[in-house]
Amino acid sequence: MSVYVLEQFESFCRKMYHRNCEERGEWGDELLTYEEYTTNHRGFLIHVYEQLEDESFGEALKKGSLKEWMRSL
Repeated sequence: MSVYVLEQFESFCRKMYHRNCEERGEWGDELLTYEEYTTNHRGFLIHVYEQLEDESFGEALKKGSLKEWMRSL
């Protein structure tokens, strides 16, 4: 795996982590550390990252409607 791909995946994980923090904060849930989040959700993060080629994912992410996109899987 190239350094570029690893950097892109890391960036994606950080974005997803921040979204998770926002959601958990809205619900009053305890926030996870970045390490806890990536460890607990590794399979999910890899699966979703692999879908980046899918234009509908990119559009959903831009519009902030990731939940709707995930329900369509």
